[in-house]
Amino acid sequence: AMHILAVSGLHVGIIYIILARILFFLRRNKYGRVLQSLIIIFALFFYALLTGLSSSVLRATIMFSIISLGKIFVRQNNIYNTIFVSAFVMLLANPYSITDVGFQLSYMAVFSIIFFYPKIYGLFHVKYSFADKIWQLISVAIAAQIGTFPLSIYYFDQFPVYFILANIFIIPMAMILIYGAVTLFFLSFSDGIISFLAPAVKYITFGLNYAVKTISELPFSKIHQINVDLFQVIILIAVVLMVSFFIITKRLRYLRLSILLFLLIPCYSMVTKYLKSKELYFIIYNIPDVSAIDFVKHSKNQLYINKQATLDSQIIQYNILPFWQKQQIRKPEIRFINDHIYHNYQFRNQKIIQINNDSLFQYKTSKQLDVDYIVLSENPNLDIKRLASYFNFKKVIFDSSNDFYTIKKWQQQSNELGIDYYTISEQGAFVKKF
Repeated sequence: AMHILAVSGLHVGIIYIILARILFFLRRNKYGRVLQSLIIIFALFFYALLTGLSSSVLRATIMFSIISLGKIFVRQNNIYNTIFVSAFVMLLANPYSITDVGFQLSYMAVFSIIFFYPKIYGLFHVKYSFADKIWQLISVAIAAQIGTFPLSIYYFDQFPVYFILANIFIIPMAMILIYGAVTLFFLSFSDGIISFLAPAVKYITFGLNYAVKTISELPFSKIHQINVDLFQVIILIAVVLMVSFFIITKRLRYLRLSILLFLLIPCYSMVTKYLKSKELYFIIYNIPDVSAIDFVKHSKNQLYINKQATLDSQIIQYNILPFWQKQQIRKPEIRFINDHIYHNYQFRNQKIIQINNDSLFQYKTSKQLDVDYIVLSENPNLDIKRLASYFNFKKVIFDSSNDFYTIKKWQQQSNELGIDYYTISEQGAFVKKF
């Protein structure tokens, strides 16, 4: 549903079909086919630029451009070659695209649909036309899910239970909406047509969003807290490949191998669960305008945060909860940090001082206090030289609750004094594992 509602390759495909049908009269000779292909390619790349050149849109644009070029010479395109060429062009332009989640999901979905859809659709012969259309949508949904679910549960820790139901409603509505929007664009010169067509497009959009919202709010719509690591994802992808080889070759050894690989997952999970129960972490999270220090020990934790936050709040849900789920922390402990002179933490023989105001420096000290880490939070008005006169420390950490200019000032002072520092907002979360 997210893929359909967002600007994606599906939209590029629909626009390609619309343009190919509108310009059908240019197919009669070679020069007409050249002109048709050039218009389609220009329109698709214009659309890709207009929508921000996302991985799925750019992939589809390159693919349909290659298909369109093939039609100039009346050549049949090999769809797998077309996909590989589009991936090669994208990676040639930006090799780091391969690390993009959208790029990975987009190509996995396309490969999966092309390979699995004919096999799934061919399982049943549906007599009636309307029922056959429904079966096509179901086949596409299952085919796409086979290829993308390993990556989906890895990146999003959840699985959509009603993905088939969503596709049955959303794909047809999305196609009608895009047809309507393109028609509205081309006929925008006519006030009479716009007065009729624009409200229709508006209501279709409303209906599409309502359908997604309703399905997502159904009971048990998602399986949450599916914690898998990269190794488990590789195993799942290998299982999908072995099943694919079995479908192609009809050799039972691939099916047996897929079952053995699948059985590896619970065994691996048991081992990792035991190892995680022994892990200890000192973490400072990278959350804008928030100071959040977490101590994790044997699947238990203590989070110290400067904002009033509960387990259901967005700060926890989007920034911290995925890590807690990965560490299998069932009952997280959250503590609100009050505005004291400083906060003193002791964890695994490590002494940690957190300073969130400058009142400490109103007092004189006869000797330095030995600590391992100092965390500066919420823009205390101090300089690093004075801090070093109070404490003897290994590293000073500037968390993400400080503003940009204060951090830059501290960085310059630390560089001048040769003091080791770590900037959360620039370097990401500070994680020390024991």
